[in-house]
Amino acid sequence: MSELRDWENPLATGKNKRPGHVPLGAYPNAELALTCERLNSPYVKILNGIWKFHLATSPESVPDDFYQPGFDISGWADIQVPGNWQLQGFADIPIYTNVHYPFPANPPFVPADNPTGCYRTDFDLDPAWIGRDIFLSFESVDSAFYLWVNGQMVGYSQDSRLPAEFDITAYVQPGKNTLAAQVMRYCDGSYLEDQDMWLLSGIQRDVILYSKPKVAIQDYVVRTLLDDRYENALLHIEVQAPRLSQIADYSVEAMLFDDQGNPVFSEPLAAPFSDHTSFSFPHSRRTAWALLEQPVAHPKKWTAETPYRYRLVLTLKDPFGQALDHESCYVGFRQVEVKDGLVLLNGRRLVLRGVDRHEHHPERGRALTLEDMRREIILMKRLNFNAVRTSHYPDDTRWYDLCDEYGIYLIDEANIETHGVGGELSSHPQWLHAYMERATRMVLRDKNHPSVLFWSLGNESGTGTHHAAMAAWIRAYDPTRLVHYESGRPGPQVSDVLSVMYPNLDWLKTVMTDPAEQRPVIMCEYAYAKGNSTGNFFKFWEMVDAYPRFQGGCIWDWNDKALLHTTASGEKYYAYGGDFGGDFDYNQENEDPQMVCNGIVGPDLTPHPGAYEVKKVQAPVSVSAATTQDLLQGRLAVWNKHLALSLSHLDIAWELEEDGVAIQSGVLPPLDVEAGQRGELLVPFDLPARLKPAAEYFLKVRFLLVEDTPWALKGHEVTWEQFRLPIPVPAGTLVKIAEMPELHEHDAGERIVFSGKDFQVTLDRAAGKLTSWLVDGQELLASGPQENYYRAPTDFDLLMGNPPASIHKWRAAGLDRLERQVLSVQVVRLSPQSVQARVLARLSAPGNLLGITSEIMYRVFGDGQVLLDNRVVVDPEMPYLPRIGVELALPGGFERLTWFGRGPHENYVDRKCGAAVGLYHSTVTEQYTPYVFPSECGGKEDVRWLTLTNDQGYGLGVVSRDRLHFDALHYNIQDLANARHPYELPKREETFLHLDGWHMGVGGDDGWLASVHREFLIFPAVYQFAVRLFPLRQGVDPAVVSRLRLEGVV
Repeated sequence: MSELRDWENPLATGKNKRPGHVPLGAYPNAELALTCERLNSPYVKILNGIWKFHLATSPESVPDDFYQPGFDISGWADIQVPGNWQLQGFADIPIYTNVHYPFPANPPFVPADNPTGCYRTDFDLDPAWIGRDIFLSFESVDSAFYLWVNGQMVGYSQDSRLPAEFDITAYVQPGKNTLAAQVMRYCDGSYLEDQDMWLLSGIQRDVILYSKPKVAIQDYVVRTLLDDRYENALLHIEVQAPRLSQIADYSVEAMLFDDQGNPVFSEPLAAPFSDHTSFSFPHSRRTAWALLEQPVAHPKKWTAETPYRYRLVLTLKDPFGQALDHESCYVGFRQVEVKDGLVLLNGRRLVLRGVDRHEHHPERGRALTLEDMRREIILMKRLNFNAVRTSHYPDDTRWYDLCDEYGIYLIDEANIETHGVGGELSSHPQWLHAYMERATRMVLRDKNHPSVLFWSLGNESGTGTHHAAMAAWIRAYDPTRLVHYESGRPGPQVSDVLSVMYPNLDWLKTVMTDPAEQRPVIMCEYAYAKGNSTGNFFKFWEMVDAYPRFQGGCIWDWNDKALLHTTASGEKYYAYGGDFGGDFDYNQENEDPQMVCNGIVGPDLTPHPGAYEVKKVQAPVSVSAATTQDLLQGRLAVWNKHLALSLSHLDIAWELEEDGVAIQSGVLPPLDVEAGQRGELLVPFDLPARLKPAAEYFLKVRFLLVEDTPWALKGHEVTWEQFRLPIPVPAGTLVKIAEMPELHEHDAGERIVFSGKDFQVTLDRAAGKLTSWLVDGQELLASGPQENYYRAPTDFDLLMGNPPASIHKWRAAGLDRLERQVLSVQVVRLSPQSVQARVLARLSAPGNLLGITSEIMYRVFGDGQVLLDNRVVVDPEMPYLPRIGVELALPGGFERLTWFGRGPHENYVDRKCGAAVGLYHSTVTEQYTPYVFPSECGGKEDVRWLTLTNDQGYGLGVVSRDRLHFDALHYNIQDLANARHPYELPKREETFLHLDGWHMGVGGDDGWLASVHREFLIFPAVYQFAVRLFPLRQGVDPAVVSRLRLEGVV
């Protein structure tokens, strides 16, 4: 066989690449080392910035000798480093894939058409660095590259998510130096990087130049080992220096400092380097390594809630005691282990309130700034997340620093996914080296971060011998952490936890009681957050509370990974798969162009409505009332679900609300309830002496930060709970029909006009619907109420087009194209003040005998109110329906929206735990939720009444007989169903109002097979709902109107 090219050779993972190690600071003194700011050393230089760039169509077509300093690059373009060339205007496009490779799979070979970027830059080398060792680190290059310095080949690297570091001492000179890199878009490593993501290329993290003394600290290990009571600790430190013949004459000193910079020990720890390695394992001595250990009494423990960090400063000394080199890192004292089937952190049950995260920015791709990452982590903390899985590769080292600082648990995942070829490579001997390199170098880089609790062996690559090998090496090298892996459902030999993806809840319950499986259970992916989803999220957390071995998991995923793009007319929009062109086939199995948009927050980190459901449901505090009597007495049970914090950090605010308006409120001091414990909260509200007729009373309790934290200010709401008080209230005031003004009726054949004082309602006989409603000369209707049983499909309704999708059932039944046949219209005068019109209609698709029979009864009253009572009979053979309701449209101008129901954000029947009942004010424009892929949106559950008004206060009011679901948008259903991007939606002045007696859930288990849970579906049956419509004028209080009872109306 001919010799394989480096980028098609699984054994060629690098040439002249330095071994993996922790990030180094190269500090000149201990004082600077104490800052732990690695990039501030005078011996560190960042080479980021504007480089010169040429894009070739393949490695073979790169310009000859482009890496030579004398090569003319004056005609080359500029490129920003770090960055991805596909996002900087070059002739190559981003490609999104889920499972399939963007080329025919034939490992280890890649296409001949392999876009290749040629990079050039110059840097000045400080003459003071001469005589020291000089290193160049590329923190991340996708996917493989060659490096030249001053025209000389230095080395080669692949693995696009870990540093490629080279010793360039022999290649540099004082003053100007020329650096060149040739980056291939595809290499054999691409077969191991088949993650669900955009495929982007280039130098995408920092390029760091640094220098060290000839004898210097090369690597170090820090471990904190807690005693059996988790009170005291042993600080274990190992430090590596170069292998010299006289290395035993060198020594290292270590000092631990608290977070204020005060030394913890009375004097530094000190130890010499060893000149040999012991035969036993674990080694008691290792060549060129020094071992230091020191007991630490009662150290402050690191957790996500209490991320206390000590600082460790290491000093290497020569045989004469002179300091040569300094390094430092933060240290968190914590211990993770499995005992009795539970993952414990510092001896306590750990619960992961986690999320899966890709490195993504909508404009810069994978080139994230420190502030980008800080913004993400602050938002995660505010949404009550405490864990991140680095799906599916090691992240930028600064992310780990932030997780240490702010408090986020990490599942650190190796850059391995072979989804497109299944598990083929995971037991292939030729690929063992590549697997091991990716796992070991990850561990070597990230081993000192307290935030890293789990080492993950990658994602969706099946289980093979390589996974057993990786797990064995990791456990031998780092016995202080757990090993995680999911694909292929591996046993304890590979994974310390039973990791599952998108589990069925009933199956989970059987696992919890299976005597053959006693490992802790963690969901590495669950609650697929694609588009309008995150339904039934609460069910997972009911199980977390009920089953100790069920210890949470990570939502898929953090943000919509859309990229900012521009239409031909210059309009900016968020793009997903296929929007940049190309020939990738999204009709293949397991592919879907908008599958890249499955975040709990948007591309710009704006939380989706489902994020508030997640925040509420996974909150570390819950409140309940054991009995009705307890609730009425304000006696509530509080469960502190924190791992380490008592509730002393949370103030408690409460409100007693009457129909959404606070009538009593107060602030209570924090509760003294320790982590994991339960306590009692007494809320000192008084029942009103006079209860308002037909009013509802709610008690709301909110838990707020007592003090500022690094991630939120004092007063930030961590969680809340709301209770409807079961108070018997007087019935609403009865409005007698006979006391209303007289209602006039004019039958003009095709039209019947009902009129009264300052209003006129028109019923069209042929259409069987109201066509006009004039109030004080102003039209309230652009289109009168009409039956509506369809919605713009959500991503979960579509399910990637897979057979279980709701959309197939709906289209087969013709719900998307129902035609309405009016069977009869009957008008009866009930009294001088009221008239009743019954409209019987049949709705079915052309050529389809199955359908829905609807009878709408309108009662028009002399005071201008209209009762709409709808009885719906769904043929038994029909599928479940998206909704049962009516649609009407208001003319432009009725922009102001007020409602009493759940809000303020969008909510649905299976996603309403995080939406409190209240009185809310908004606009119709604000009701649209800008999902990257337009769909059903803006819904509100449990609505008692709502109003739509213009700037003068005139408009339409709606009172629900029971509880109503509604949405009000400037788009109709077909607008949303037809658009693939928000910019394609027509700009309409009308308001389309949907009033639903029932609206099915949105779902949220997975995005390809699971449907909405059965109890949130609307199956064929007989349904009846009613709403009261009333004209709204200035000075009319809709809350008062909502509490009125009309004589003879239930």
